[in-house]
Amino acid sequence: LSYVLILGITISSLFVYYAQISKQVEQENQQAKLTLLNQLADNIDNKASYADQMVYSVAMNSQLSLLANGYASYTYNDLFADLKSTYQPSYLLTFFVYMQSNHQIVTSTTHMRAKEFFQYMYRLDDISYEKFADTYLSGYRHRQFGSTIKLTYNGKSVVAMPYVQSFPINSILETQGQLVILLDTSDIMELIG
Repeated sequence: LSYVLILGITISSLFVYYAQISKQVEQENQQAKLTLLNQLADNIDNKASYADQMVYSVAMNSQLSLLANGYASYTYNDLFADLKSTYQPSYLLTFFVYMQSNHQIVTSTTHMRAKEFFQYMYRLDDISYEKFADTYLSGYRHRQFGSTIKLTYNGKSVVAMPYVQSFPINSILETQGQLVILLDTSDIMELIG
C-alpha cells in the first residue's frame, strides 16, 4: 500500500509539474509571437516612413504638375533625373509616377503607356491590369497601402505591396496622377513564415 501511495504521489506530482511547464511554454510562445509582431510592425513602419519621404519629395515638386498638364518647361528627362537622384533601397521594387492625362508611367529610366508597363516590365500575375488601374491608378489616394500582389519582374516571381499617393497632394478633386511604390515583401513573408 505504501508503494502505491508513493507511486500515486509521484504521478500526481508529474501532472502538476507538466501543467506548470505547459503554462510556461505557452507564455513563452505568446511572448515570441508578440516579439515577432513587433518586429513586423517596425519593419513595415520603417518602409512606410521612407516611402513617405520619397513620395513627398517628388510630390512637392511643383514642376511635376506642369509635366502632368503638358507644359514643356519640365520634361520627362527632368523627371528621369529627379527620380534617378532618389535613393532606392533594396526592398523597393520600383517607384513610378503615373500621369493620368495620358496614362503614362514614368520611372527613373523609362516612360511608357501604363498597360504596356504592366505587360512588359512588371507583369501582374494575380490581378488584371484593369483591376489594378481601378484600385491604384484612379481617384484620390493618400498614403494608401494596398493588398499584396504577385508580379513577375525579370523572370522572377515576387510579392509586392503597393504604396500610393496622389498628386498634387492637397487637390482631392483634381488629381493629376499617382506616385506608386512597389515594396518587396519577401522579408516580411520570411518573418511570418
